[in-house]
Amino acid sequence: MLKSYSALAAVPAVWTGAAVHLSELAGLSIWQLDAWQHSERQVCELLADITGLDVAVGASAVSADGVRVLWAGPARYWLVCSEGHAKAYALRAALDVTHGSMNDISDSRCVISLRGPAAEALLQGGVAVDLHPGSYAVQQVLLTALGQHTPITLQRVDHEIFELYVYRSYAQHTLEWLIASAEPFGVSWQTQGM
Repeated sequence: MLKSYSALAAVPAVWTGAAVHLSELAGLSIWQLDAWQHSERQVCELLADITGLDVAVGASAVSADGVRVLWAGPARYWLVCSEGHAKAYALRAALDVTHGSMNDISDSRCVISLRGPAAEALLQGGVAVDLHPGSYAVQQVLLTALGQHTPITLQRVDHEIFELYVYRSYAQHTLEWLIASAEPFGVSWQTQGM
């Protein structure tokens, strides 16, 4: 099996403080499910049956036992799990082509974890949405842009933990933007390499 090379491996380690911690979540499989116009509910039901999660139509995420389902746009969902996870293959086998399609998009995305007491303030300076917990709840997913031009899928995992799903071609630029913007708060980044 080929091993993926991190798009972030070239970004040097940084330590200027501990208010923002950045890391790459490597070793994940991201499967995109696109429902047809008439079949979004059936796709959500299939996701719920296979994963055992309470999947609903709309902008949210659910997770348990190392499997996560994220809303990724109208009639689009992502199944995020460890590489080679059996539920991904079970879902692929069970999906009827009359309801939608499923593709492995793992190599097209990088997942950057952003955590710490200044994580929300850092992100708020780069996105045009309100990240206050009253407006952007835990497990909610947003499709937005960072720095007004880089498209990201943003999930609030916990009050001080965010995950950014970034196109691989934008990943290094996005990480460098996060590091530079976090310097006033204090930031740490340690590459995991290949």
